Amino acid sequence: MKVASWAGLDRVAALWEQASGQRLQDRPPSLTLGAIGGTPVEVARAYTVFANGGVAPALKTVGAAIENGRALDMKVAPEVRVARPETAATVADMLRSVIDQGTARKARAAGFTADAAGKTGTTNDLRDAWFAGFTRDLLAVVWVGRDDNQPLGLTGAQAALPIWTAFMIRATGEQPPMHRKSDGQPQKNTDEHR
Repeated sequence: MKVASWAGLDRVAALWEQASGQRLQDRPPSLTLGAIGGTPVEVARAYTVFANGGVAPALKTVGAAIENGRALDMKVAPEVRVARPETAATVADMLRSVIDQGTARKARAAGFTADAAGKTGTTNDLRDAWFAGFTRDLLAVVWVGRDDNQPLGLTGAQAALPIWTAFMIRATGEQPPMHRKSDGQPQKNTDEHR
C-alpha cells in the first residue's frame, strides 16, 4: 500500500485498466492488493503482461471466420506495452515463488513440474476462489464460485488451484505423478478425471 500511495492510486488504476481492458468505476485503496471485481478474461489479459515481457496482447474469442471458402479479415486490437520488460520479468519471478514455495506449492506436490508462475486469490467471506498462472507458452485462469454469490467456503489454493494444475499437466503434456501400490511399487495414476 505504501508503494501505491507513493505512485498514486490513479496510476495504479490506470495500469490495471491498460493491462486488463477493464474500466474501473471505483478506485478503492484495496485495488493495490488486487481486491477488485474482474472477469476471468480481464484477469487473463492482465496476467499476460507478466508472461509476455510487459506486453498485453489482444485476446481473441474467434480464431478465424470463413465465408464462401474465403477467410474474412478479423480486426484485432493492437498489442499494448504496459510495463518495461525488466519490470514484468521481476514480477514473473515473484509469481514463480508462489508456485515453488508459496500458496500454490500444492501444484508441485500434484506433479506439475514445468517452469511456471501464478497467483492464488480468495475474496472476502470465501465467496470466490481464483488461480491465474502461466508457463512460457500457456496462460490459464480458473475461477470457482457460486451463481447465487453465497460463500464457497474454499480458498483459491483449495478450489481453483487443483483444477488449474490438472489442466496444465494435460495441456503441457506432463506425465501425472506415480502413486505407490500397497506393496510399495510404483503405479501410474489411471484416473480418467485428472
